[in-house]
Amino acid sequence: MPNLVYYKDNSRVVSGPIKEDEATVLYNANFFRPDHVFRVVDATNTEKFASIDNLRTLNGMETPFGKNEEEKEQKELVRVYKELAKSLRDRITLESRVKTLEGELEKINSLEEDLRKLRVKENRRDIIEKWEEIKKEDARLFKITRLTNSSRCVAEFENKSPMAVSVVVS
Repeated sequence: MPNLVYYKDNSRVVSGPIKEDEATVLYNANFFRPDHVFRVVDATNTEKFASIDNLRTLNGMETPFGKNEEEKEQKELVRVYKELAKSLRDRITLESRVKTLEGELEKINSLEEDLRKLRVKENRRDIIEKWEEIKKEDARLFKITRLTNSSRCVAEFENKSPMAVSVVVS
């Protein structure tokens, strides 16, 4: 009598039993995802199971199906190797692209820093120009004269503007 197979379906519910031959056909037709868990049990057992753990109590075994297991295992190893090689190539490509982008980002940050410094210089130049302009306008409105009187410096302030101005000396 052929063995029976239990498996987890797509909703992660234990399904079965189905005959081992039927399960083999479905397995070879890629009906199951690679992460499916299969348990093979003796066909004389008719007990229903709620989980794979319950099946383990009968010493059922997880199994890949088919007669040429070594060949299938070798094919699976080759497939996994190819996937890993492709993944490694993709990772190397991505890492080189990341390094390129990091270099470009560093250049952009450097340019932004240079631009910020230029703006600071422009602002300083604008402030100096405004100060010179204010000093010229103030010469018409105010007259500040510095006199050296013995050992100290004395400033005289003359208001030429129509409004009252007070001077604070520090």
